[in-house]
Amino acid sequence: MLKKNQIITSKILRFGAFGEGIAEVDGLPVFIPYAIEGETVEFKILKVLKTHAFGKVLNIIEKSPERQDVPCPVFNRCGGCNMLHISYEKQLRIKHDQVVGCIKKYANADIKVHDVIGSEENLFYRNKAQYPI
Repeated sequence: MLKKNQIITSKILRFGAFGEGIAEVDGLPVFIPYAIEGETVEFKILKVLKTHAFGKVLNIIEKSPERQDVPCPVFNRCGGCNMLHISYEKQLRIKHDQVVGCIKKYANADIKVHDVIGSEENLFYRNKAQYPI
């Protein structure tokens, strides 16, 4: 049984809808921001719910070849580029797979989805803004 503040080491099995890594512990999916599919990470459990849990990366044991250095000094605080630590080519594949998954899940359709067309300039064009009031 998972408990808050528990430290666990596990392999990241897949990506979530927002680019977070997902591990499974005791049959429960654990959503871990900034973890990449295929990596082995040590993480801390932050919150446990009935159907899933949330964690925070403490240490990357086995790094993914898709992991890249982040050129932005506020990456972890901003939230505008939640996959900037993943290579751009992998980001495009993740986005393609998300569209295919949504079509299969919600439309129950099996159609061909073309590859995502990437931008020639893949940095410094995002414009997300959040204003909590």
